[in-house]
Amino acid sequence: IMWVSSILRSEHNMKNLYHLIKKAKYAFPSPFWDEISDDAKDFVKKCLVLDPKERLTASQVLEHPWVAAASKGEFSEKYLEQLQKWQSTRHQTELHIGDKPKTGDADNVNETEN
Repeated sequence: IMWVSSILRSEHNMKNLYHLIKKAKYAFPSPFWDEISDDAKDFVKKCLVLDPKERLTASQVLEHPWVAAASKGEFSEKYLEQLQKWQSTRHQTELHIGDKPKTGDADNVNETEN
């Protein structure tokens, strides 16, 4: 019963989060964002603007200091550590497009033959 309650709270929280994001109401909570650079946070803020006229354009995105540094390969040590962690676990979450479904999954796949 405890885990069901936890799942329901989680789903409720995700719905609330979705609605807040749609209203551009967000925060950078600790400890998750503590190690994130001010430039990266500034980039996120400028991309999550409701009014498209006020949002960064594609050219402005490329000129933003955080993106410009990344395009030059200027990554922080923490970023490289996180990227290595992600790379090491990526195979567990990768979708294998075009793979045949496992036995028992065939009922859930709609295939059309040419």
